[in-house]
Amino acid sequence: MAIGPSLLALRRKRPGQGSRGPLGVLVFVAMAIFLGPLLFDLFMVIPWPTRKRMGQAVFLALLGVGFRRLLSVRPGDAWPAPRDEDPVTGRSDRGCVWLPWALQVAVASLALPLLSHPENLGFGDWDYFLEKFESIRRVILDAHQFPWWSPWCRGGFPLASDPQCGVISIATPLVLLLGTSTGLHLAAVINLMIAVEGARRLAWTWFREPWAATAAALIYGVNGGVLVYTVAGYFIPMSYCALPWLINAAFRVGDRLRDGIGLGFWAAFSVLSGIQYPTIYGLIIAGLVWIRALRVQPKPLRGRLLWHTIAAIGVGLALSGWRLATTALVLADFPRKWQTSFDASVGDVLDWMLYRPGPAVLEAATSTYFWETACYVGPVVLLLVLISLVQGWRWWHTITLLCLWLAIGSIRWTHASYWLAQGPVFSTMHVVTRWRVPAMLGLGLSVASVIAHWRTKGNALHRALAAGLVLIIAADLIGYGHQILAVASSVEPTEEHFPGPPTPTLVNVENGLGYAAMLRGYGVVRGYQPLLGYDRNRPTARLWKGHPDYRGEAWTDDAPLSTEFWSPNRIVFRTKPGQRIQLNQNPGSWWWINGTLAFPNEKCAEWTKPFEAQADSQGRLELEIVPKGLSLGWGLHAAGIALVLSAAIACRPRPGQTLLTA
Repeated sequence: MAIGPSLLALRRKRPGQGSRGPLGVLVFVAMAIFLGPLLFDLFMVIPWPTRKRMGQAVFLALLGVGFRRLLSVRPGDAWPAPRDEDPVTGRSDRGCVWLPWALQVAVASLALPLLSHPENLGFGDWDYFLEKFESIRRVILDAHQFPWWSPWCRGGFPLASDPQCGVISIATPLVLLLGTSTGLHLAAVINLMIAVEGARRLAWTWFREPWAATAAALIYGVNGGVLVYTVAGYFIPMSYCALPWLINAAFRVGDRLRDGIGLGFWAAFSVLSGIQYPTIYGLIIAGLVWIRALRVQPKPLRGRLLWHTIAAIGVGLALSGWRLATTALVLADFPRKWQTSFDASVGDVLDWMLYRPGPAVLEAATSTYFWETACYVGPVVLLLVLISLVQGWRWWHTITLLCLWLAIGSIRWTHASYWLAQGPVFSTMHVVTRWRVPAMLGLGLSVASVIAHWRTKGNALHRALAAGLVLIIAADLIGYGHQILAVASSVEPTEEHFPGPPTPTLVNVENGLGYAAMLRGYGVVRGYQPLLGYDRNRPTARLWKGHPDYRGEAWTDDAPLSTEFWSPNRIVFRTKPGQRIQLNQNPGSWWWINGTLAFPNEKCAEWTKPFEAQADSQGRLELEIVPKGLSLGWGLHAAGIALVLSAAIACRPRPGQTLLTA
């Protein structure tokens, strides 16, 4: 063969264009390995402010991508079935009758360990909440006043407008009727029951299968993280229970006017019960669901959804207007930005979900780390979550992934919470691990999707296996609750915890447990009030028993002083005309003196400033608490009522118009 034709033959036989792919990938990887460190070093030379702005731009771009997906409807996307759709099988119908009741009985049984020692003091943050509700109880029952102010905490601080204090909540009537310890612990159990039922209904909305709904309810409502939080305090039970109700109402807001009213009710419930991290999470997620609901709603019916939303806003304002106005102003008085120390890995998160700290571990804990990371669900739940991925990626997987990513920390540029903390509101929410709470709802719905699939499309073995796994999860989590919840009341009321014998009038001491001091009539100057700062040892103008300058809770330098009337919200003194009086309480913008606003330009409570007032020409000094923003609150109530009435009128069925489109 001639050389020329043979070379031409070789040219014709060379590999096609498609076979160059692996070679190109190999070259790209080699170049990346070679140039990657160099490019990284060059990137790190860029000044940090510039790199930070670049990171913020990338983070905003990712948010934009997510928002675009929220507004796009693809062929495989799903939405909850109509409300009146029947269960898929007869077996499911029977389960609909008894499973919700059995679930509530199981959760209610957790009251047994939680109420086992009502005479004891509170463990962890329970002391803070017991002190708050003991203050509420005394102001209402003894002084017959609305609990605007607590003179027992840190020299005086707002009570009803304290973000974490829910005066209008489930807990207050129970505390008034049963006592502070019994009432508040019982309220915690009721909140667990509300959370469980809310998660069950949300899962039912999507799967219409009672065993699946029960699984989701258990995993969200009584997972190990919630149980450990309940050991640690009231702050998660009071705030996480409305989250699934809010989300479910947002999914349904386009259906009926009552669904809009329900959305507003649960938003108000969240604000009134006590504002904590899950309150913010629930409102954010419900808002995203609402945007999705508006997008998937047929265009002719979007007007109806908007009127239902107006009704929701109206109900929320009508029920919680005073709380929104006064609490917002209290928060504005104490802006804060805290750095977190949480820095976890994927392995750490798996440990959180598989580790069950026992009662001995909880009692011996010397920091809050254990209750800010625990979220035990067990290996069965994690296995079912992995199986759920086989059915395809759904929105509950997205919630789980995003919330766990937000929970792992906020100190590295790879942490989503690091970038989220650059914005308002989130810059104050330093305990980022509490994103685990909504993540557990995503886990629960992931498991529910598998249980529903097996129960509705599987054979008898699959149905039995699904039910058996739900029972195993229930026994595991409810059993864990019975094991550890007694720790919440494990502090015995020994005399060393009390500041002294009972006193009929307020006497401040420097340090001590707030609830124990209140039971004896004492206030604690260096008590726990997060808004006034975590450093309780910084200088203060308040004095206490044992301090060399302490002369009581009110005094004058050179004249007699008598207390004509004393209550938390109002005090009347008698002395000589024009006499200046020193008070051992925090001055602030809530105080009125002889009918005049005394400190208009101050915060609501000034811990480091002296409180001096002057008697009138008759020698009378009247001090009264009037919450700042209360007038605005009444205006919000009125606006809310007007919005509800407007929505009700707009949604009335017209002649010739069906209820569906009304």
